[in-house]
Amino acid sequence: MSPTEPRSNTARLGASIAARPELLKALGNLGWQLLDKALRLGLGFLILAWTARYRGPEQFGLLNFVMAFTSIFVVIAGAGLDSIVIRELVRSPEQRAELLGTAFLAKLAGGLIVLPPCIAGIALLRPNSDEVRVLVAIAALATPLLAFDVIDYL
Repeated sequence: MSPTEPRSNTARLGASIAARPELLKALGNLGWQLLDKALRLGLGFLILAWTARYRGPEQFGLLNFVMAFTSIFVVIAGAGLDSIVIRELVRSPEQRAELLGTAFLAKLAGGLIVLPPCIAGIALLRPNSDEVRVLVAIAALATPLLAFDVIDYL
């Protein structure tokens, strides 16, 4: 191509992107996030399929019931704190450590507070099923550990 010939739209776009390092960083981050999401979805699907095949329909349904029941309490424990923390981090990044520490403690407290109602709730719903109550108790014990999700904001 001679210097007098007009450049193609693709070449102009490539030159425009290359001249903007912030855009390159953003596109790189987008690529990593898309790869992360695709891997998580793919692995999650494979693990779910393997679990369903291994457990069989009845046991897999029981596991899904337990996870659905405990997830109600996980939502209550989080209480929409994630969006508030993100908003406050954007507004005042200089208070990052204080905000993350407070969010960690609030999520931990929320997780601990919902443990007894979760276990009591399943005892009321399924009083004759020891297996379900044990599975819900085990799944509910993971709720306070969701406080460590605050690490994502570092």
